[in-house]
Amino acid sequence: MNALQQWLLSRRVLRLLGRDECWRVIVQGDKWLCPYCGELGAEDLRLEDPVDAKVLRHLQGPCPLWREGSGVPRPYTELKIRADQFQRKEVLADKIRFNPLWRHVDLDGSWYCPYCGTNTEILLPLPEEISASSVDEVFRHLEQCAGARQSREEYRPAEVLRRAVDQANEKIKMRRVEIIQEWESNLREARRRQMQMLPRSPKLPGMDVHVVYKPCASVSGDFYDFVQVAPGKVGIAIGDVSGHGMEAALVMGVAKKLLEIHGKGNPGAAQVLKRTNADIYPDLGKISFVSIWYGVLDLQSRHLRFARAGHNPLILHNESRIPALTTYNSEGMIVGVDRGPNFNSQLEEVEIELVPGDTLVQYTDGVIEAQSRTREQFGLERLCDLVAACPGVDLMEMGRRIENAIEDFREGGEQDDDVTILALRLQ
Repeated sequence: MNALQQWLLSRRVLRLLGRDECWRVIVQGDKWLCPYCGELGAEDLRLEDPVDAKVLRHLQGPCPLWREGSGVPRPYTELKIRADQFQRKEVLADKIRFNPLWRHVDLDGSWYCPYCGTNTEILLPLPEEISASSVDEVFRHLEQCAGARQSREEYRPAEVLRRAVDQANEKIKMRRVEIIQEWESNLREARRRQMQMLPRSPKLPGMDVHVVYKPCASVSGDFYDFVQVAPGKVGIAIGDVSGHGMEAALVMGVAKKLLEIHGKGNPGAAQVLKRTNADIYPDLGKISFVSIWYGVLDLQSRHLRFARAGHNPLILHNESRIPALTTYNSEGMIVGVDRGPNFNSQLEEVEIELVPGDTLVQYTDGVIEAQSRTREQFGLERLCDLVAACPGVDLMEMGRRIENAIEDFREGGEQDDDVTILALRLQ
């Protein structure tokens, strides 16, 4: 629109504001009601002044029905009714914000009408958070409320409203207790089922095995497993699902089952992880991931083939080896973040030959990322020092020492991650 067209529009609107009653409907003295869309189109407006630019901005902007003047304005009587509603809503908003009789809300946030005294199930926010939509909901209730229709000035006594809210709160508290009890019961059952999924330490010929498993919540995202790959070959797995609680526990169950399915009859550690990643990737949706260490131990040849999918390095300790302690930080990305090409190309399989006295330790993040009160992490170095300080020590005792060291390091702080330690020793 050029300058001349804009000037002509201004003159036209000015004439309408001066002559047409539909254009002269004002709410609360200075808020102009648009005759087309029926909304408040301009504030701080004085009809005796020259046409306000705010009116033009509304007509040429937000108003969907102006259509360059070709639209049809609403009837004057309808506009007056709408103006009255806006006026009443303004008054109502002040009552909701500032009048204590209008602020009776139960623990669920439901508002109690001061006219009828009933629970309207309208969620009323804090006074400073009252919005137009909140006022609209209350307004719609009052239009149907028999008490409000009878008298706009007679409220229920404050003590009656308080009593209604108190009675409702008692029921809400009882319901919440029942919900919590049911939730806790479900968590206990979920924990019981999850613990049933985890195997006991197997009896392997010529090997000692010990597991430490300490969830930080009722259910855990950590897992371990032993898979019967073939006669004389056992698959050993330890994993850590991102997050905690029920979601992590569900992912943990899926990952553990896939390892079992793909591990049977397959002596290739890397191949098992590749197939597991391919199967689980579509279901994780980039909101969760799993780090896994998986190895296949040949009990006859005493060879261990393993791969590390984003998991912590394997620790090997034996006083007769040089060096006595080694960490195996092989390549591999976590499970569930890549469909396959990158995951498969980066995954490295390592094979080592075990000798008598070898102690193998695998663990989850809850061990090395345990924090002191100064936010320092326990770290891999401390764990390695503990393992190195236990030559010939029973694996159960070694696990107990590691647990105690972590507890001492936390200095009384809460355990904020699941802790799993898997230890094996060749006799």
